[in-house]
Parts: sequence; structure tokens; C-alpha cells
Amino acid sequence: MLTALFITIREGLEAALIISLVLSFLKRAGEMAGSRFVWLGVGAAVATSVIAGVALFLAADELSGEVGEIFETSVTLLAVTILTYMIFWMRSHGGKLKGGLEQQAGHAMSASSPLALTVLAFAAMGREGLETVLFLFASASNAGLPETLVGGAAGLALAAAAGLALYRGSSRLNLKLFFRTTGILLIVFAAGIISHMLGDAGELDLPASLMANENAQS
Repeated sequence: MLTALFITIREGLEAALIISLVLSFLKRAGEMAGSRFVWLGVGAAVATSVIAGVALFLAADELSGEVGEIFETSVTLLAVTILTYMIFWMRSHGGKLKGGLEQQAGHAMSASSPLALTVLAFAAMGREGLETVLFLFASASNAGLPETLVGGAAGLALAAAAGLALYRGSSRLNLKLFFRTTGILLIVFAAGIISHMLGDAGELDLPASLMANENAQS
């Protein structure tokens, strides 16, 4: 549950920061009318992420036996790889996030393109949403689905509250320290997930299974 909690807090806060930066930029520019197109993109991204998550878990549930284990192991490995990459990417590029988002929002406004604002929000939020889906799947493979759902819901609620406080200026969270600390914790959790995954892969005895399948087909 702790893995899902930290994952959704981190990813949820990143998503909240993205929306806060774009909305704050629109507010300073006197273009708050464009905020509805930002929220449209956010809504579409959330819906897409939910659908992708449901499809992923249903696919894993439908696959049984060794095929299901191979699918679960492959998705978990992908999730851990992306998670580790994004932790180090955020440490080196996080400082440029604000400038990049404001530049893209500025281009959208100068072109008088509501669609561009929607696409900007959809792309940014969609990335965070799909990452969260993969990470929660990896967490569920290790800790179980009920615990993952409870931890994930709690993390998203905390992230939403923190994001709202940051947008309103009532909180002065040290984001650099926050992402550094949660990054270290997530690396530890990722190591635990990999250990669990390797244990499952060892139980599968994949080479022997593949040879048996080939002999059966021939």
C-alpha cells in the first residue's frame, strides 16, 4: 500500500503542478477564459488513463497460467524501468518544467488556438496518468489489488489537496526536497518490486516452459 501511496502522491503532485503552472500563466496573462480548454484536456486525459488502466487489469485477469505471469512480469518490468528513468529525469530537468509549459501555453494563446491549450493539457496529464497506471499495476502485482487501490486513492487525494494549496499560494512546499525524498523512496520500492518479479520469473522456469510448448506444437 505504501508503494501505491507514494507513487500516486508523486505523480498526482506532478500533474497538479503542471495544471497550476498553466493556469497561473493564463491568469497572469489575463486569459483565464482559456482555462476551460485546459480543464477539457485534463478531463480527456483522466478518462483515457482510467480506460487504459481498466483495460490493462482486465487483460491481466483474462490471461491465465504462465502466459498471464509472463504478461504481468513484462508490464511490471516496463513500469519499473519508466519509474526509474523519470526519477532521474525529474532531478535533472525539473527546473525547466515551468519555462517549457509557459512557453507552450504562450504559443497557444498567441495563435488564438483553444485546441492547442487542450492538447497541451491532455499531453502533459496523459503522460502522468499512463505512468500512474503502469506503476499501480506493478504495485498491485507485488502488494495485491485492494491494498494498491486504497493506497492509490489516498495518495491522489493528498496530491490534489497539496496541488490546490500550492495554486492558491497557501503552501510553500520545497518541491526539490520533496521530489528528491520521494525519488529515493520509490527507488527502494522499485527494488522490492523487481525482487518480487524475479522471484516469480524463477518460479516460472521460462526456458523449460518454452521448450515444452515447442515440443507440444511439433
